Amino acid sequence: MGTRKTLVEKFLWVILTLLMALTLEKAWNLYAQVPLTDPAGYTELAQRSRIFFDTTPREPLHIFLVKLALPFSQRPETALRVLTVIFTFISFGILCLWARFTMGFWPAFLTGLGFTSCSLIAYYSVQGFNMVSYVSFLLLFLAIWDRPPHLNPLPRRGEENNIPSPHEGEGQGEGKSRMWLLGIAAGLTSLCRLEGLLVTGLCLIVDGLVRFRRDGERAIRQTAGAVLIAFLMVSPYLIQQKITHGSFLYSHHVHAAFWAHRELIAESGFRIQNVPPAGRPMGLVQFFLEKGTTHGVMRFLKGLRLAVVWYTPRLLQGAPWQWLLIPLGLLFAARHRRWKPVFLWGATILPVAFILPVDAIGPRSGVELRFLLPSIPILCALSGMGAAWLLEKARAERAPTDSSKQL
Repeated sequence: MGTRKTLVEKFLWVILTLLMALTLEKAWNLYAQVPLTDPAGYTELAQRSRIFFDTTPREPLHIFLVKLALPFSQRPETALRVLTVIFTFISFGILCLWARFTMGFWPAFLTGLGFTSCSLIAYYSVQGFNMVSYVSFLLLFLAIWDRPPHLNPLPRRGEENNIPSPHEGEGQGEGKSRMWLLGIAAGLTSLCRLEGLLVTGLCLIVDGLVRFRRDGERAIRQTAGAVLIAFLMVSPYLIQQKITHGSFLYSHHVHAAFWAHRELIAESGFRIQNVPPAGRPMGLVQFFLEKGTTHGVMRFLKGLRLAVVWYTPRLLQGAPWQWLLIPLGLLFAARHRRWKPVFLWGATILPVAFILPVDAIGPRSGVELRFLLPSIPILCALSGMGAAWLLEKARAERAPTDSSKQL
């Protein structure tokens, strides 16, 4: 019986993988001729780049990957699109593997099915956007961060009796290897998009505080070490911006000026000819608090509200059935203290909350959904947790019946 079940599971994984491949092929046929939604000059930056970090105003890792892909295609744009197709498939693999080890087969299968069914994932897979590679490295960070105890590194000599049981959660069996893996994953994420340093840093800091009651100073040292590793990986890019442009965060100052300009256009009723063009790069604090502290705080809170009630329902286009499972997934997370995916979902929203109230295209248009792309795989994971909650309920109801039969 066990062998048959294993064969069925393997067969279904093959089917799901083929379905993902067919989805990407269909997306290529439909959208490969659609103009890039982010005409940020990725290929031009890659062609001009001489050292890894000279890619301002874009983060270097995605540009470096584009540079590696350019020789394999006569058309630079095709190389860019192929690269994001590959990273979409990598995201699918990481998400399914993580879900399989942490939730079991059927929740993981539904997680992967939701990811495969999402039309936005298919569309942006061929758009060359650096958020696609960012999602892959963010999922790698999640897989290391939320790794189940039985996948922890082997204990060092003298620690054989300290292997954590599934009931002990994370902590006692974790050492320097986990710190290095988390730091490197956080650094790679941040080198794709700089806000990844904020997202992964918040996750690591909160994790360290949660573990402090059990592991004491050891938890703080590991957290500080992982954050430091990530920062050291990113710091050459920040220093290069300071040397070249006079600001450590020059790239984000450029983006802030762009969004301030879009906001002016929206406030003018989209009479673009009456709005001056975007000016010099704007400081982030100036952008956040340009109209006063109260306005800045209210805009941030409005962005968080819009992310949940207005943007998030639009992210799961093509898989509306997931909305039946996501509330159950939140119950599962609360019951089993599986707070890490839920916290990561919230952390990915924080860096973009300030721009979410901006109508970038027309009245009530909001911003493009690509800025919330990292939320999609986490929402798929929450739907998988919802399936796990249903399986738990079904087994709990079946258990008394089985015991009564034995009596």
